[in-house]
Amino acid sequence: MTFISKRLAQNLRCKRVSTSVLVSAVGGVPAGTFNKAVIVAVSPRDSVAPSFSTTAVIMPHLTSYAPKHVIDLDSFSYLSGLRWADPNPGNAESIDLILGADLYGCVLLEGIRKGDIGDPIAQNSVFGWVLSGPVNQSTTPNASPHSVAAASHSAVTVHHSSASLSLDNELRRFWEIEEVPRKPILTSDESKCERHFAITHSRADDGRYIVRLPFRTNPPIAIGESKRAAERQIASLSRQMQANPTLFKEYSAFLDEYESLGHMRRAPRNDLSVEPRVYFPHHPVFRESSSTSRLRVVFNASSRTSNGTSLNDHLLPGPKLQSELPSVLLK
Repeated sequence: MTFISKRLAQNLRCKRVSTSVLVSAVGGVPAGTFNKAVIVAVSPRDSVAPSFSTTAVIMPHLTSYAPKHVIDLDSFSYLSGLRWADPNPGNAESIDLILGADLYGCVLLEGIRKGDIGDPIAQNSVFGWVLSGPVNQSTTPNASPHSVAAASHSAVTVHHSSASLSLDNELRRFWEIEEVPRKPILTSDESKCERHFAITHSRADDGRYIVRLPFRTNPPIAIGESKRAAERQIASLSRQMQANPTLFKEYSAFLDEYESLGHMRRAPRNDLSVEPRVYFPHHPVFRESSSTSRLRVVFNASSRTSNGTSLNDHLLPGPKLQSELPSVLLK
């Protein structure tokens, strides 16, 4: 399996194809599943032939290899006069392409140079000579241009790739990914609202629950003046009801019921309290086709006050109580 870095794939502007490749390291440690690949043609840097076409799996980062020790290649007589596949074998540039074992035998040519045990080995290939094997980790103070950097032997990175998992594993992973979360994921504000409810709610003697408004900050809040907007709405609503006695009658009955149930109380005509007051504009929604309640009153907590904010702006949003559509469809 051949791998290509995301950076190189973007620079080459290659057309991407879908795939599914699981990459794991020694011991079966998973490196991830990668879902995009490109078709590339690999050839020597100084010639267009031979050319090897292959599918390369795209990975964000191929390897963390970095040279740590410099070796003077000129000190190895058996390596002199070779045309290297990499003109500067000791550079620390990033590796953007790793050829798979399926191409390894195709790119090798006859010719191999060996030294003593512990010395590097040169192998001829269509790209030029490549180095492999162990190297002496001692450094050379005055390295020549043909010096090569050798990595420390203390770390070895090995990857294994599988073109696909077994059908059982693939099906299990599919359901794990597509499964609707049993517990909804709450935002920070939604979590704060739930904690506020758990701490502050109580139950009245008649069995009803009493909850406090979940303000973002502790009162008093800087909400501005809201009475004028509410009075303008009442004036407009009064003119509308003068032309519709039925609407006026049902609207008045609704508000009287609200007052009798204790949901609201009349505000004093001259309220001199220094505590902040929030006045709600409200309006009716009238549906003659309804068989139960033709009139519903809407209280507008999103109405802007004199400083441009509304009551809703100062309250924490609670979590959604409705079920998500995918959850409803999958039941």
